[in-house]
Amino acid sequence: MNNIDYENVEVLEIKAQLEDIPKPPIFNEKKEKKSIKTILIGLILVLIIFIGFGLFYFLKFAKENTVEQIKEVKVIELGTKKEEVKEKGCKLNLDNVDFEKTGKYDCSAICDKKEYELKIEIVDTTEPEVELKILNLKTNQIFNAEDFVLTYYDLSNVEIKFQNQEYSNISGENGVYIVPIIAEDQSGNIIKKYGILLVTSVLADKFLSASKIESTTYNATLKVTDKIGFNSSNYYINALRIYDYTFNSKEDYLNAKKELSADGKIIFDDSTINIKIIQELTKQELDKLNGNFPSTYNEISKLYFGLNYTNRVEFN
Repeated sequence: MNNIDYENVEVLEIKAQLEDIPKPPIFNEKKEKKSIKTILIGLILVLIIFIGFGLFYFLKFAKENTVEQIKEVKVIELGTKKEEVKEKGCKLNLDNVDFEKTGKYDCSAICDKKEYELKIEIVDTTEPEVELKILNLKTNQIFNAEDFVLTYYDLSNVEIKFQNQEYSNISGENGVYIVPIIAEDQSGNIIKKYGILLVTSVLADKFLSASKIESTTYNATLKVTDKIGFNSSNYYINALRIYDYTFNSKEDYLNAKKELSADGKIIFDDSTINIKIIQELTKQELDKLNGNFPSTYNEISKLYFGLNYTNRVEFN
C-alpha cells in the first residue's frame, strides 16, 4: 500500500462554468403561458354559464310577476257564455260573474301558477231584435205600439213606443198607413222599425205570410212577400204585397232612392239602406199567380208552396 503524504498534496481549484451545470427538469416558458390561457378560458366559460342561469331565472321570475296580459277591467258583452271568456295563458275564476246582468264584478285569474285579481264589466251595447207584423184594424180603432210586435228578443226589458205620439191617433179612411216604431232596452240601445197598419171594413183574423227572393235590376236583394188575410172561417178577405229591397252599398241605395217610383206606400230607411214598397192587392192582381186565385187558407197555402214561396202564419 502506497503511503500518501497529505501535507504535500497540491489542491487544485476547479471553476465550473455555469452553462456546464445541468438544469433541473422544469416546464419551459411556452408551456407555462399555454396553461394560464386554458385556465382563463375555463373561468370565462364558467362565468357565462352562471350569467345564463341567472338570466333564465330572472326572466322566469319576471314572467311570473307580470300582469300585462290582464287588463284592469275586462269588458264583456251581456249574454256572453262563460266558456267563451278566455285570457291567453291564464285560468279565469268567473264564479262571481252574472253574465245576464250588467255591472262590474271582482274575479281572479291564475297565470303561470300565480294568482291575480281583476275586474270584469258586463255591458249591453246590442240593439233589441224586433220583428213587426201587419196590424189590421177598422177606422177610428184605438191601438198601441206593442200591437205591431210579432216577436222581440233582448236580455233586458224592452219598451215599444211610437216614434211620434201623433201616430197613436190615426183615423179616417180605409187604406195602408206607415207607423214608425221605436224599441229601446234598459241600456238605452234603440232600434227603429216601421209598422204597417191596414185599415179595412172587415178584419182579418190571421195572415198567411208568403215570401220569395226575386231578381231585380238594382244592385240589391229583393224579397217579395204577400200577406193574405183570412177570417176566422179561413176564407180570404184582403191582401198586401211588400217589395223589400236591401242594397249592397250606400251609393246604390241613394241612386235607387232618386230613381224609384211605384204605386203604394214607400219606406226609405237610410240607416239600413233598405227600401220597402207596400201595395194593396185586388183579387184580379192575385189571379195573375195562377189564373184563378183560390179562396181558402189551405188552397192558397198550397199555391204559394208550389211556387217556391216560404210560408208562415201571423195572427192579427
